[in-house]
Amino acid sequence: MTENSSESLFRLLDESVIHWQSRKHGPRLAGVLVFDLRFVVRDPALAIVRERAAVAIDRLRALVPDDTYRWWWTREDTGPKRMPKNLPSAATVVAAAEFANDAFNFLTLDSEDPERDAPRHLLKVRYNPFVRSGDHPLGSFQFSVPLPWIETRPPGFMRDLFVELAALVQPRFGTAGYFLAMPLKLGTGLGFAREAVYPFLRRFPGVDSGEASQIAFILSDARQPPEGGMPSVNWLTAADDATLALCGGREAVTARFPGPDFQIYQHAAGLVIQAGPQPQLGDTEAGIAIPHYAQVAKVLRPARLVTVTGHINHSYGPGSRHSNEMLSRGQGEYLSRFDGMPTPF
Repeated sequence: MTENSSESLFRLLDESVIHWQSRKHGPRLAGVLVFDLRFVVRDPALAIVRERAAVAIDRLRALVPDDTYRWWWTREDTGPKRMPKNLPSAATVVAAAEFANDAFNFLTLDSEDPERDAPRHLLKVRYNPFVRSGDHPLGSFQFSVPLPWIETRPPGFMRDLFVELAALVQPRFGTAGYFLAMPLKLGTGLGFAREAVYPFLRRFPGVDSGEASQIAFILSDARQPPEGGMPSVNWLTAADDATLALCGGREAVTARFPGPDFQIYQHAAGLVIQAGPQPQLGDTEAGIAIPHYAQVAKVLRPARLVTVTGHINHSYGPGSRHSNEMLSRGQGEYLSRFDGMPTPF
């Protein structure tokens, strides 16, 4: 079975939604299972880095037309706005030398009301991040689609798209696979939503969570190491040569993924690891491990995030109503969830 070989499976998973009741707004969609691509990118202020981002943005907007999204906002906006009819191409803005100050380097396109429901379609770019003095700024790139959308694409499409984008944007690291999307602008309701999705994420370790922009912001903190910092691995995992150097280098890492169950895709700045023929959920309640993901986590362990200064919002962990100790323990579970699983080698 490949990434789009089972229509019934994807439609069943697409119905795996998690609701919670808001006293102010009524029922909300706290979590929905999607296929997600996330990248954390170095040196977002460099012109060449933003030019690559512009090409990637237009590539993804060609795949998912703008009218799929209902809301958008930029750094200057106080809240989400309705999608415009004629948003220019990012490449056009770059050609006009306006990208450094334009919406395209701090942009969110959301298919749902971000204050109410989790997005099934999302394009979120942060190449002009909030930083403090002494920080090492990082950019981020995130793209999500509903699982049934994959059925409309050729076999291997999402893998090929991730490899293509990794070669284009040359991320410090990135992942692609099953992902639990959450509403982007919950405000004080975030803690309740996290509590609602926590049992689901604990049960299915193959489902990732956490906004790429939040991860990039945390890793930009001067208190975090300037290298490494991968919070997770997934079905597809990208890493650049500086990240791979922490694990012995590109050749040494490649050598630890023999056999037909792993595929390595090389590009100029790094590589992509494919762990098995299709994404996996795993199931801790049924005792179903994900040995291929565990192997990637094991090999890349020197580059992974072990402790973090702050909490990854929209991520695995009990709600913010709980103590900091419980929050830290929950986040520790997320960061180490593949450790201890059996590996094929």
